[in-house]
Amino acid sequence: MLFIRIYWFPYFIYLCCLIKFYDFVTIFAKDRVITRKLGRSYKLAIKLLNILTKTWEVKRIMKGVRYNVPRDYVCKCDKKLPKEDQTIFRVRFLTTEEQADIRDGLYGVTGVGASRKEVLKTGSTTYKALELGLLGWENFKYEDTGEAIPFSIENFSCIAPAERDEIANYIRGINETEGI
Repeated sequence: MLFIRIYWFPYFIYLCCLIKFYDFVTIFAKDRVITRKLGRSYKLAIKLLNILTKTWEVKRIMKGVRYNVPRDYVCKCDKKLPKEDQTIFRVRFLTTEEQADIRDGLYGVTGVGASRKEVLKTGSTTYKALELGLLGWENFKYEDTGEAIPFSIENFSCIAPAERDEIANYIRGINETEGI
């Protein structure tokens, strides 16, 4: 199978060059817009490349996760900072039961008929995920004084709202950078 892929590669390169040359000639011959013509040939070349390399893709193998092992997490806003300035949150993933409890509490319905009310409780699920999965932090300081903030549930409010959601999503296993 590898021989066939290697055998077709020179033909692919030749075809891409032919397409580019055709675009170059037709641009000057018919006074066409360059981006439109090159765009079509580029798409065709990418499709051909995907077809030829489809079997070369590395397949991801699922692996088990140790939910009780603490992990270091750095929020997106701190990733570009030097290591010594980053705030590190110690977290753990939730167990199946904890995840189920949080998901069960996410949506609530009260009343019957015209008095029926449906509520989506995203704030309480974020707090519950932080309460269960956030184990500590390092280098977390007040922005005005630079004083270290001690770890406690009461100090969860010191974490900015966007970062609270980001950390809670990581604890719940939601990968925002899929992509990471």
